[in-house]
Parts: sequence; structure tokens; C-alpha cells
Amino acid sequence: MWAQEWTDVTTYITNASLVSDYFTTSDATWWPVYTTGRTGNTQHPKSWYLHTNGTTNHNINTSTGFFECWKASQGVKRWTLFQDITLPAGTYRLTGQYSTNESRGIIKTVAITPHHTYTSPGITTSNWGSWGSETAEFTIYEQTQVRVGMIATNFAQNHGFTLMTTGAKQLLADVIAAAPTGVSTTDAQSVYDNSGSDDAAYRTAAKTLHDAIIDYNKANASVSSPVDMTDYIENPSFEGVGGSTSYTGANHQFTEWTYCSS
Repeated sequence: MWAQEWTDVTTYITNASLVSDYFTTSDATWWPVYTTGRTGNTQHPKSWYLHTNGTTNHNINTSTGFFECWKASQGVKRWTLFQDITLPAGTYRLTGQYSTNESRGIIKTVAITPHHTYTSPGITTSNWGSWGSETAEFTIYEQTQVRVGMIATNFAQNHGFTLMTTGAKQLLADVIAAAPTGVSTTDAQSVYDNSGSDDAAYRTAAKTLHDAIIDYNKANASVSSPVDMTDYIENPSFEGVGGSTSYTGANHQFTEWTYCSS
């Protein structure tokens, strides 16, 4: 019942390889690129947003099958490559393959839901000549728009992304296993054991039980046993520039937050 098997669902990501479809310097339309400067190499993957804090070069290497971005001027350059996708309830692993010759930078795989930011540990030293896998794992309990991609400083190469899931039935099994003794799992267990249940039934039962666990934990909260209420805040970690694309440089506005200045 509890054994996890991962299924490849990378098809939820458009152009996950990053090199099969891309803009070139001859393209008239640069959307969707947000950047404060474009010089030199300017190819980038279609269906992905590229945001930088300064002038960078970025290029598609079709012969070796990777996308790379590096700074075109002095100073630390930070850049983000991301795409918004909609996923059904489940547990997922987003994995990127990266290489860098930079010993002062960092590369992370990132998945951002409305209430949480999930990141991989990060590559912080040069692994030039090889590819390192960075995986961000996350769970959602209802259909959700998720921002997937990577963050990096200075120089990085990306060999593409994969997305895996354990599926709806495993999600229900995990929620049942996490239920405290004060929460009944009878109905959820019945759905799990019913050979006629489909993915929609598993996901509905998982969401219902998950909500019941949250309600139970809130009802039994105390000074010695507080309950994490961060889910009530939209974008609590200030991830995702996008509140307004008119803000640039040091004036970026984060999604779901209003910036006030006197």
C-alpha cells in the first residue's frame, strides 16, 4: 500500500528540453523575456520566461542539447527561468540537470505554489564537465498553478527538466498515513480499498481528509503545540517577480504583494 512508484509526467511542461523550440536574434517577438539588457548571444527557449537582474548572454546549444546563461558585465548576475503550469493534486519531483564552472554561484531547481516555495539543495561549486541533478519535491492537494524552473547566479548550463509524480492513489495513502489518531480515516480508507475508485475519487478523498487534519490541528492548537498558518498568506516567501512588469532593476514587485513608497 505504501510503496511509492514514480511516473513521468514531463508532458505537463512545454518545451521541457529547452532546445526543441527557441527564439533567435532574428525573431521579431521577444516575448516572454523580461530582462534589463540584451547583448551578444540572445537565444532562449520558447514557452519560458527569462528574467535577469542585469545584462546577460544566453544561448541554445543544439549540438550538445543544453541552454546556458552567463553574465555579460561585471558584478553578480542573478537570473530565473520559469514557466507556469497547472497540475492536479499529487506529489511531484521536478528535476533539472545543470553544469557550471562557477565556484561563487548557485543553481537551484524551484517549484512555487501559491503558498510555498520548494527548492533543491543547490549546486554551489564547479561541476564542469559533468551534469548534476537538482530536485525539488512538492505536494499539492487540489488542482494548482505551479511555477516551475530554476534560479542561478553568474553562469549555468541547463540540460532540461523532468517531472515525476506518485499519482492520485499514493497521495491518498500518504494522507491516510499522516492522519493523527483524533481524525477518522474510515471514509478515505474505503475509497482507497474500493477497486472501482478512479483518480478523481482518490484526489477528492485525499483533499477531504487533508482538510479534516488541518481543522483538527487548529482546534487542538496550543502554546506548546502551535499550528503553522502560513497557508493563509499568498506568496509568503516573496517569490516570483510579476506583480507588475513595469518595475525593473531594484524596483521589482512580487506577485500578490503591493509595494508602497512615500
